[in-house]
Amino acid sequence: MRSSRRAMEPWARGPGCRGSEGFTLLEAIITLTILAILLTLTVPGLMSVMDRRRLLGDGEKAVAFLQRARYQSIQRNRQLRVDLDTGSGTLFFDVDGDGLLGTTERQVGVLELSRGVLAGGPPGDADAISGFSLLDGRRVAVFRPDGSVLDGGGLRLHDVEADDYLEVSVIEPATGLIRLRKWDGSAWREQGEGGESWNWN
Repeated sequence: MRSSRRAMEPWARGPGCRGSEGFTLLEAIITLTILAILLTLTVPGLMSVMDRRRLLGDGEKAVAFLQRARYQSIQRNRQLRVDLDTGSGTLFFDVDGDGLLGTTERQVGVLELSRGVLAGGPPGDADAISGFSLLDGRRVAVFRPDGSVLDGGGLRLHDVEADDYLEVSVIEPATGLIRLRKWDGSAWREQGEGGESWNWN
């Protein structure tokens, strides 16, 4: 009885027998090498997807921010200025018209760009703001009580990691219609314009 019990114990087996005592060192090294190769292949792709998602998310938030400014201008029946502090990457409702982000502006409406997303356009046209109204030496979007914008223009966002650019633009001043467009290397295009999807770096 005692001898049959010993035969079942893992330490009682001979040197040629292997049970479920775990991985050998060689198996562990091979497994870790395969995992390292898989991570090397997938991490850059994941990082680029994350960069794209961050830029696209900021672009969509900026569209919503300008739409909100337009609706507030209509509701309050008065003009509302939207300013962009290019240094901090902060978009805000310029309530008092002084171009500064103060306590009042912080309470009313502020949008801060994500880390890695800066205000700026593509090479050759790197301005963070294109068009809009030039007031007190600054370019600002001015929404009127009828839903129109004083002058059309665009706010440009740049993802520094992937080197992609988006523009939140008001193309039709009379309607105040806001669009999100991407720089394709030669022109700004909306998603699906000309039957083509956006290409990302």
